[in-house]
Amino acid sequence: MREPDCGGCKSQGAHSRRCRTNPGWFWYRLEDMAEELGDTIGGNDPESANMAYTIQARMKARAIAKSVA
Repeated sequence: MREPDCGGCKSQGAHSRRCRTNPGWFWYRLEDMAEELGDTIGGNDPESANMAYTIQARMKARAIAKSVA
């Protein structure tokens, strides 16, 4: 998993929501990966791309749940 650029960790602003210091960071990163997978698959296999976007939506819901908990 790639480390995101985080202004808070570099003393240049606020922490990214994908930064390890924030609750839900892991789920936000998985959301990004699922979206990238869906975009990569694209029109080559629409059914598989839709599966990736479904996973993306689930990861986003988990990230939001962790952020507010």
